Order: sequence, then structure tokens, then C-alpha cells
Amino acid sequence: MITKEQAQELIKEFKLPKNIVEHTNTVNRICLYLGNKAKLGNDELNLLDVSSMLHDLFKPIELDLDEEVFDTESRAFWKAQKEKYQGMDHTVAAYEYFKDSEPEIAFLIRSHKFKTILEQRKKSLPEKILKYADLRVKHDQIVSMKERLDDIKTRYAKPTSSQIPFSVFQDFENELVDAIGFRPDELLELNQK
Repeated sequence: MITKEQAQELIKEFKLPKNIVEHTNTVNRICLYLGNKAKLGNDELNLLDVSSMLHDLFKPIELDLDEEVFDTESRAFWKAQKEKYQGMDHTVAAYEYFKDSEPEIAFLIRSHKFKTILEQRKKSLPEKILKYADLRVKHDQIVSMKERLDDIKTRYAKPTSSQIPFSVFQDFENELVDAIGFRPDELLELNQK
């Protein structure tokens, strides 16, 4: 499996905008915190660590490349990626990219897709942790899940986000709280000042 250092090099190679890198770093902090609290083994914790660093590696294929966060070089790179992975969302594109070389990472990244919340009972603990961590980070700040879901509905106007009742997300959070033994508000302490 690739190392965290190799994941960081990939992030640079892929010319990820600073805002996505910051979001990813915050998701990673939550994943490591909850993974340690859940007493995941070294292999699962390393998988969660690297996968959380790379979970939004392909996010720019879903974005408007005219945004100010893209310079000329990164805009050209992501235009080519959009063409290569046309019709795919960022989780599926990442799965396609990693499936042969890093199948465990590919699978874990694909599992954080928004609508997979409906299938959470079937997921492994690392999958649930990554999904939950991503649901708690707005930009680079840890927020309540409700605030993040409201943000997703507003910013992305995804029909799936408004079709899934909040109670489904609340049940998911409660299940994870019971499995790991943490308070959702304690994650707010992980915000960097």
C-alpha cells in the first residue's frame, strides 16, 4: 500500500487546489482520531489514513475550472482529467484510478460517495469513519452534521442530499457513536485555531 508521504506527493502531482487539500487534511484528522479511538489495527488505520488523504483527489472533475483556485497549469491538468473520466463523479474516478494498483484504497474512497449513506449497515468501520468524517467537514472546519448537510444542499444542489431524510444521517451518527464511544461535539475540539 502506498504511504502517507506518497499520498501527499500524489496530491501535489494532481495539483489539488489549496481549499481541497485543507478539507482533506481536516477529514484526515477526524479519521485518525476516530480510528485510534475505535482501536483499529495498524493495517486498517494506515488504510484509513491514506484513503482519507486521497478521498477527494478527483474532486476537481466535478468543479467549474474557471474558479480562481485553479491556475493555468492546474486548469489544463484537470481539463484533461474531466475528459478522461467523463460522466463519473469524483469517487468513481478515484476508484478507476486506484482499482488495479491499490484496490483497498479504491474501494474505501468509492464508499464515501454521498448516497452510500443508505447502505451504511453493510460497511466496515473504516468505511463508516471516512464517510462520517467527510460529513462533518465544511471547507476546512469541523461542524455539526446538520450544518454540513445544509451546506451540501446549498452549495452542490444535489437532489440526493434533499431526498434522504436527516433522520437517516442522525441514525448513522448514533450508530457510529455507539460503536466507537465518542460524543459528536468532541470532534469540534480538533478544529485548528
